Amino acid sequence: MASVTVLVSKLDFDLENPRYIAQKSQREAFERILLDNPTKTIALAEHIVNNGQNPIDLIAVIATENNRYIVLEGNRRAAVLKALNKPVLLDAIPLGTGVPAFCKKMKLLAKRADKSTINKVGAVQFDSREDADIWIPLKHTGENEGAGTVPWDGTQRARFRKGDAGLNLLDFGKANDWFTEEDLTDRAAFPISTLNRLLGDPAIRKALGLELSAGKLQSTVAISDLEKGIKQVVSDLATGTWNVSMLKSKQDRKKYLDQFPAASLPSLPDEETLWPLDPDLAPAPESKPAATEPKVRSRNDKRSTLIPKSFVVTTSSESPRLNKIYRELKRLSVEDYENAVAVLLRTFIELSLDDFIARDNVTIVKARHQATLAEKVRSTAKHLKDQGKFDKNQEGIVNKLASTEPDDQAQPTSITTLHSFVHSRYASPLGSELKTIWDNISPFMLHIAHV
Repeated sequence: MASVTVLVSKLDFDLENPRYIAQKSQREAFERILLDNPTKTIALAEHIVNNGQNPIDLIAVIATENNRYIVLEGNRRAAVLKALNKPVLLDAIPLGTGVPAFCKKMKLLAKRADKSTINKVGAVQFDSREDADIWIPLKHTGENEGAGTVPWDGTQRARFRKGDAGLNLLDFGKANDWFTEEDLTDRAAFPISTLNRLLGDPAIRKALGLELSAGKLQSTVAISDLEKGIKQVVSDLATGTWNVSMLKSKQDRKKYLDQFPAASLPSLPDEETLWPLDPDLAPAPESKPAATEPKVRSRNDKRSTLIPKSFVVTTSSESPRLNKIYRELKRLSVEDYENAVAVLLRTFIELSLDDFIARDNVTIVKARHQATLAEKVRSTAKHLKDQGKFDKNQEGIVNKLASTEPDDQAQPTSITTLHSFVHSRYASPLGSELKTIWDNISPFMLHIAHV
């Protein structure tokens, strides 16, 4: 194969083009290609007139004996280029619904076209159809397990466009460790267009303490207040709790705002001072406010993992193993890997406690030289209560976790039960049981986890 430049007038359409049933003549193929989707044909013609031919997408041809070329790939472009170069060809198209208007638009574009830039076309010349058949399917049959073109998702398209409010917000949140790329994409590609739909609504922006100017976001509230609302919105979209079909109209978005948890809404200041959401100027990890409680799903929800996607805690490069365990517990199916999840849960609780105790200088009340897990839980709970971070309900949940009754009397959410998952040959954890344990202790874990 070789790169060549070919006169558009020497191009012949492939009468065996797989887009259509076999055509009988060049004239028939020309008409069929142009009119197959007139709107897309006009769009292609307009793009060529305004920007020139695509330099990174060549057509594919094979030579014929009479010094002409059959177009194996790029027949739509060939048809548009022929029409722009020689618009009189359009006069021979049989009249039908929409044809006169289509031809008029094409002729107007032909008048604007610079003929010197569209009378030739860059091409790859193959020796035979068989040689070209290795490459053509890669363009038209999807990713082909990575051998073909892998399309961008919504976030990647937004990143290319730049100046995208939703992407700006996500980058700012990631820079502040409100969530990670894995949190956003663990379930599916994050719906960036739906986030932009929300940010485009003035009522939503006002409630979250945001303003939008020239595609750039600014905030009027303290960063700790902003964090609450943004994490709630991101969680709602990432988990599919709210999707594009539920947020299409202004009335839909009003319903969303009406049900928004009051605890996640920021306190709007009397006097507004705008500051930019610039990821490059995000606060350092040690200066960030404490994480706020995420929206926790119902215990009867259909999530497949132990830790819901909505549970997000501050991450730290100083806790690499905790970070990995946290990610695994947000990925592993609790129904398929209940034993692995049970053991990881027990490990995650104790390592998180050890990390928190060291960071916050918690005083441990212990009976022996080495503190038990129950003693670590009780001492940490007392430490949090003394700081005013615990209410009676949370204290009751932690007391259940710290209980150490015999196996036959143990409550589901207790250290005895967690120990049995690790040490007993007879313990058999259930996925639903593990999710209940997590749902009960998640407020406590939110205070201590720093992965």
